[in-house]
Amino acid sequence: MRRSAVLALVIAGCASAGSGGGGGGENQDGPGLPEIDSPPPIDAAITTVLSQTGSTNVVATGIACQNSSTGFTNENSYYRVFRLAEHGITSDFHVTEVTFAVERAQAGSGGAQPAQVRLGTYGGAIDATSFPTTALTQLASATIQIPDGAPTVTVPISMFTPSAVRLAPNANLYAEVFIPNSQAAPVTNHTFYIGSNAGTETHLSYIRGPACSVGNPAQPITNPTSYAAVVPSPAIRLLLTVTGVH
Repeated sequence: MRRSAVLALVIAGCASAGSGGGGGGENQDGPGLPEIDSPPPIDAAITTVLSQTGSTNVVATGIACQNSSTGFTNENSYYRVFRLAEHGITSDFHVTEVTFAVERAQAGSGGAQPAQVRLGTYGGAIDATSFPTTALTQLASATIQIPDGAPTVTVPISMFTPSAVRLAPNANLYAEVFIPNSQAAPVTNHTFYIGSNAGTETHLSYIRGPACSVGNPAQPITNPTSYAAVVPSPAIRLLLTVTGVH
């Protein structure tokens, strides 16, 4: 499997492509407290796409926590954190959709595999090498199916529960793509690598794979950890955007 010889030195059970759930912490009072509400009228809204990568082209650079014997996908989560104020947002931001690229998706059967997309607020330091899942306060989630061979997946806010997410303009929004362990029933023998490339990014992207380890001595990746800390070279930039109106 591509780059497996390199990754074997640093990541037990992880593989590179040909793809842990971030939990919600306690809600805390204070600036940036999110609210659930309906979006503003369409004719009054400005649409903004939150993006942190210089290119949207998928390049075969991705990694995933996989079973080293079978090659099938273990539990993985992928994250980006967006500081809304950096994107010219000065009023409440209403999420309308989340889009992520796919490098490889192959279901064990049925032509599609399950996943979840989660949204919420992040209360930690921007660009931390890693952070605890308690820094994440989940607001909404959507259960989806990723079709075999899909180049991208777009999840409209109507699929989320609740189906309206509003954040104050000084909030830090996180988006997570959660891939379940495909070796635990009823999910069976799936392979997934989220889309990425080796281009530029304005902030770090993160991976969480509790069945895999990194470092010396090896430590399980139980918390979201930057791609750069897991695989220092070559660069890996997660391709994930969030669209909203304000």
